[in-house]
Amino acid sequence: MLTWDDFRVVKAIAERESLADAAVTLDIDEATVSQNLAWIEQRASESLFERDGQRCTPTPRGAEMVRLAERLAAEVGEFERRLHGTPGDGQNFVTGVVPIETIMARSGLEFL
Repeated sequence: MLTWDDFRVVKAIAERESLADAAVTLDIDEATVSQNLAWIEQRASESLFERDGQRCTPTPRGAEMVRLAERLAAEVGEFERRLHGTPGDGQNFVTGVVPIETIMARSGLEFL
């Protein structure tokens, strides 16, 4: 059975496009990410990423898992907002890691 952590790992790999970069995002070492992905793919009974050297591209099933992980993250964010009574603006609060490209495209003040 897959767990939320499995979805987080797959989402991080897809967002960062490599095991090494996903390891940085997840704050674990690359070998652990690789081992976790192998276990996840074994439980899923299929490959979730095409590997081309260091680059990882989601397969259709991997992309489906990423979309589900994004929805789960949004739902958890919405739940936390309601739980803590934070007024909403009608938009989903998304939790997770901001891609480095998004950060670098803005000044520090704009990003905050």
